[in-house]
Amino acid sequence: MFWITGFIFTWIWLMDKMIKKTKENNIFNIIYYWSKKNTSIYIIHKIIISWGTIILGYKTIGYLGTILLMTCVSLMIHYVSKEVKIKI
Repeated sequence: MFWITGFIFTWIWLMDKMIKKTKENNIFNIIYYWSKKNTSIYIIHKIIISWGTIILGYKTIGYLGTILLMTCVSLMIHYVSKEVKIKI
């Protein structure tokens, strides 16, 4: 437990240093946006994944199809979360 805690604190410290030295860019802006909209993204994600499982089935798509669907769902969730205003 101490090793894991030390690793996490070291990781957070390193990421803080990296973020402070890196200029603002689109990737960080997306990550910051996802961080602010965490709850609404989670709810939208659960809805899309649940309906996708009902429509496509469970364990019916191979690895490549899964990777493509993960990419599509991530993009869909990002754009839907920008349009939907959920206040929790």
